[in-house]
Amino acid sequence: MRGFLTSACILCVFITAGNCLLCTECNNQTNSSCEGSLVTCESCLTVITDIQNGNDSYPTILKSCSQNPEMCNISYHLSTTTTRMELTSSCCDTEFCNNDTMHTPSQNTTENGIECPSCFEMNADSCEANETIRCTGSENKCISFSGKMSDSEQGDCIPFALQGCATEDTCYASDFPLFPVTRLCEASSPLCFDGASISWDP
Repeated sequence: MRGFLTSACILCVFITAGNCLLCTECNNQTNSSCEGSLVTCESCLTVITDIQNGNDSYPTILKSCSQNPEMCNISYHLSTTTTRMELTSSCCDTEFCNNDTMHTPSQNTTENGIECPSCFEMNADSCEANETIRCTGSENKCISFSGKMSDSEQGDCIPFALQGCATEDTCYASDFPLFPVTRLCEASSPLCFDGASISWDP
């Protein structure tokens, strides 16, 4: 380790543009924590995702160099009546700054007065919403979204489709992080619209 740190410091001397930091680099497609090697970067990145389907949870994490500013400090959330997907990223610019544990923000379960059509189907390119979901927290848009999701056990990419509630940032996402950063193999451009306002007690 001492030899690596010495080599990394020597390399930093020859990097004239930007900062030179040591960042953790690792990837885990089945857990929300990982350990790996140290790499030299101008900025460090951590991306965590969590897909909750019923009582099952499928977290992932990636730690690496930050190479795309659009990947920094984003937070995407969407929900159906059976499934919730979250993606959170963080960039930092101090030594070893992405070595710490990172968690997705706590879910705000307070209803916000918006109601959306809801469905979720695997092995499908679309789904028909036969029920509705009451949106919570900052998920104030209705979304229709489809793509392919990696099965980490088999390595296959399985089509899925959903309708539900989403945060506004999710609706305007132009480039979703894909596998192996997340379990998304492919992603369509999300189609969002305003939901129905309902009577509710704050």
